[in-house]
Amino acid sequence: MESTNQYDSLRSYPGQSLSQATKKKTRDSVPTYKVLMIGNVDVGKTCLLTRLCEDRFPREKKEYTLGFDMAEKVVEIDNEPVRLQLWDTTGTESYDSITTQYYRGGAGIILVYDTTSMASFQGLIRWYNYITIHAAPDVSLMLLGTKIDLDNKEVQTHEGKQFSETHEIPLFFEVSAKTGQGVRQCFEAFLKDVHKKANQRKENENIKLHPPPNRPAKSGCC
Repeated sequence: MESTNQYDSLRSYPGQSLSQATKKKTRDSVPTYKVLMIGNVDVGKTCLLTRLCEDRFPREKKEYTLGFDMAEKVVEIDNEPVRLQLWDTTGTESYDSITTQYYRGGAGIILVYDTTSMASFQGLIRWYNYITIHAAPDVSLMLLGTKIDLDNKEVQTHEGKQFSETHEIPLFFEVSAKTGQGVRQCFEAFLKDVHKKANQRKENENIKLHPPPNRPAKSGCC
C-alpha cells in the first residue's frame, strides 16, 4: 500500500529513501526545477512520468494528453533536496501553440521517441527546432528512446546515438517504462546536469550582484 504522506511516498535517486532532514523541509524551501517531456503522440511520455513519480506502469489505457499534465517529485541530488516539476506536454499538432508557452523557464527538456516507431523518431527534428527557438541556450537536454521491452524495434540504438551527437544532446538513453529498465539511471544523470547548471547560474548571478573589488592600478616605474 502506498503511503499518503508526500515525502514518505517519494524516493530519491539512486533509489534511496529521503533523509529525515529532507522530510522536515517545508514546501517552499525546496528549489524547483521545471522539466518538459516532448515528442510525438503515444511515445510513452505519460508512462515515463508515472514510472518515475509512482514507480509503477499504468495498466489502463489512458487518453492522449490534452495540452499538458504536470507531476511533482522531491528528490535528493548530492544530498540536497530539490523539487522536480515534470510537464508531460501533448504531441499533437493542434496543441503546438499551447506547448510552446512552457519552453521558457524550463531547466531541462527531454525529447522522447518510440523505438518501435520510425515516424516518432523522424518527428524529433520538429521538436528539436522548437527547443532552439524557445528554450534557453544552456537548458539541459536528454534524448530518450522508449519501449525497449518490445520486440518490433524500428529505430536502432546507433541511430538514436547519432541524432544526439549531431544535435549536441549530451545524454542519450533507451528505456522501458513498463519494466523500469534504465529509467532510474537516466533521470539520475539528467537531474545532476540540471542541478549543476542551476548552481552555475546562481554563482554567475552572485558575481554580477557582488563583483570583486577592483585592485588598485600599479604605478609605473621610471
